[in-house]
Amino acid sequence: LWNTTESATKITEVANGSGALTQVWVLVNPTAGNHNLVAAWTGTAGQCAIISAGVSNVHQTTPVITTDTQTASGVSSDASITIPSDTNGATLATSSNINNYYSSTQNQTLIANTVSGSVGHIASYALGGSSNGHTLTALSSVSWGTIGIHIQAAAAGTGMPYYAYQQQ
Repeated sequence: LWNTTESATKITEVANGSGALTQVWVLVNPTAGNHNLVAAWTGTAGQCAIISAGVSNVHQTTPVITTDTQTASGVSSDASITIPSDTNGATLATSSNINNYYSSTQNQTLIANTVSGSVGHIASYALGGSSNGHTLTALSSVSWGTIGIHIQAAAAGTGMPYYAYQQQ
């Protein structure tokens, strides 16, 4: 919940095979201001890492082109995903793993890189292009789950969506 009353919509999720679950949620046009982001879940999950990112100049009815959403999982040091985009759009990729840190060196703009307990979580962002590859590199080989989304601009000719802020 944002601002105690505004609920986000889940776009998708992917499991990494070792207990980490990566999810992407979207909240269109949230109330501006300094508010709390509150997450709750049921089940056996014991640890969670949350990264929130504010993006401005986004289409208000279709902020994410869901047909372009990509998911991947694997075991390696590089969690890579390629996301379709367009010249006015942007892409965002996020990945999580268990018991490993991500490198601070990425091939796209880093939004956040955090570890909470034993959950490593990272997100990156790229503008424009017809498709953007995101490589999120861990410090060693690890089981990871990665999601990539295509963020749609408010309208053609209004400029690209742009990353406004992040919270960990």
